[in-house]
Amino acid sequence: MKAIALPAYNRPEYFQQTLESMKDCEDWHLFIVFDKSSKTNVLIDIARSFESKFEKIHIEINNPRKGMVRNAWDNIQWTFNMGSEFTVCVEDDLWLSPDFFHLMNFYIKTFKGNPLACGAYGAQGGNTDGAVDEIRYANYFTGNGWGVFPECWEKWFTPFWFDSDLGMKHFGNTAIGNDWNVSGAFREYGVKMPFPALARSKHIGEVGGHFHPAAYKELCGHLVSNREHVVKEWKL
Repeated sequence: MKAIALPAYNRPEYFQQTLESMKDCEDWHLFIVFDKSSKTNVLIDIARSFESKFEKIHIEINNPRKGMVRNAWDNIQWTFNMGSEFTVCVEDDLWLSPDFFHLMNFYIKTFKGNPLACGAYGAQGGNTDGAVDEIRYANYFTGNGWGVFPECWEKWFTPFWFDSDLGMKHFGNTAIGNDWNVSGAFREYGVKMPFPALARSKHIGEVGGHFHPAAYKELCGHLVSNREHVVKEWKL
């Protein structure tokens, strides 16, 4: 089973755009964990309206609310407990390019025999000066759409997701939020992450909370996202 973990909370306008942007994912299972809010029922209705796009949609509701960091962790862990061979984490305020899942399928096909060659598999990196189908490597972790094998989840994400010391060490004053602590581990240990030269995702929500504006501007603010190309094979 291939899984998508989609933690969500209280933002139906972004949530709808995220689901609308998902293309060619009919053989993926979508796991959504909603943090309870006044808009949860609206969000569930939106999710159900997209059921034909996926192999199956699974929904859970946190009551009381857990918060984004804990919710995302539990959501991804849920997919692996259910037997996922590869899980993609997509937040509820991302726009995905039309070939986003072609990229994730390429990662599975290319790295399944040796998933520990990389810590995670990204859709958005820090460079744009490359061919549409070019994939590069770097020793940092970027969110905004990424995939992980269960072996890599256990080796890198389980020990470091909540390790605030690494986040502060490698991002200083911009290290706001536990979601960047894995990035600190990647830098600390030189773990590789592949990503496309032309980003396959774009952040469409408000920047803040666990995604500090200064960090976003430094790492993601200049990125140009693919809006029309559909690439099925990439150049490593």
